[in-house]
Amino acid sequence: YYHGLDERAVEVFRELLETKEGGAWVENLADACRFCAVCLRRLGKERQALDCLFHTFCYGLPRPAVCCEIGSICLDKGRLSEAEYWYRQAMDTPYEAGAGAFVEPQYQREIPALQLTVCLDRQGRYGEAERFNELAGRYQPDSGAVKQNREYFRRIRQKTGENPG
Repeated sequence: YYHGLDERAVEVFRELLETKEGGAWVENLADACRFCAVCLRRLGKERQALDCLFHTFCYGLPRPAVCCEIGSICLDKGRLSEAEYWYRQAMDTPYEAGAGAFVEPQYQREIPALQLTVCLDRQGRYGEAERFNELAGRYQPDSGAVKQNREYFRRIRQKTGENPG
């Protein structure tokens, strides 16, 4: 997975999921599904990647990182409303990592906020997009993407004569 050996990684993740399903820690199984999905996407197998991501729901509430990954697949396919739905789910999910799980708060905050900026902008919903960009900026004040987006929205407001927000 980390070394780009995606076909081999998929085999290993699938073997883990098949052999350890009943005896492994659910967080490890959910991560195996997610990482397998990342490998499958890199191999161009989006449908199988989605299957792996949705399989994580067998292990509890949707995890924010999984929602972001599903949103990313939808965004790449130009399915903006679906991508928006999944990024909002990432932000709104009540999921909290279990004891000993890796905590990745960025998948519940700045990542979906920035991706919602993209989704909403592409739908022509500039005011909403700008608000999500500012939300991302509260989480990551020094983000280059947030700063670029601010300038982009400033230019849009100049063209349209709208006030911020």
